[in-house]
Amino acid sequence: MNVARYQDGATLLHDGKVLVTGGTQSRFPIGSAELYDPTANTWTLTGNMRTPRYAHTATLLGDGTVMVAGGEGQISCGKDCASYIPTSTAEIYNEATGALTATASLSQAQAYHSTTLLASGRTLANGGIGYGAYCCQVLNIAGIYTPLTMTLSASSLNFGVLQVGLTSASQTVTVTNVSSHPVVFTSITDSGDYPMSNTCPATLNAGLNCTVTVSFAPTAGRNA
Repeated sequence: MNVARYQDGATLLHDGKVLVTGGTQSRFPIGSAELYDPTANTWTLTGNMRTPRYAHTATLLGDGTVMVAGGEGQISCGKDCASYIPTSTAEIYNEATGALTATASLSQAQAYHSTTLLASGRTLANGGIGYGAYCCQVLNIAGIYTPLTMTLSASSLNFGVLQVGLTSASQTVTVTNVSSHPVVFTSITDSGDYPMSNTCPATLNAGLNCTVTVSFAPTAGRNA
């Protein structure tokens, strides 16, 4: 390897390469990551982690990305913990870009824990050690991580007050596929006094977006 390390994360990717993340050489966490290519028998450095860490987990998700979570990566200068302690941060590695980007944190700081990919595509994180009143506490906690697939440019629209029989100006919401796999729409529907149109295909490929355009056309008045 380019960097000597132990207590690192090693993950077999879909293309047969192995991603190795973090680790330590003593008590200081390493932030680098590298790829092993068994065909070429080479190690190549890839993007650095946002949080250097060791004793973490690195789980291959259904879309081919890797979730790196927890581990020893937070510095503490407390009387009982003058060293690195568990972190709750997590990040996602994308082989196509070679980058690691932050994602939702664990519900609690964990190290030496385990993560398991479930059939639903979500990931179970459980056990390990944490810290609190005592420096190292064995944990009985468990949590579920749900990978982010879609983002919306707005989660709500405000059309204000409009006279019955009129139609408001349209407002548009952009839907973006932020995952690494295609997303299939089962339906996009409107209801009530909010006619809608959209540019979304049946399948939205990774990295692409489409728009949903909504207007307000009240058919009956409401008391203030």
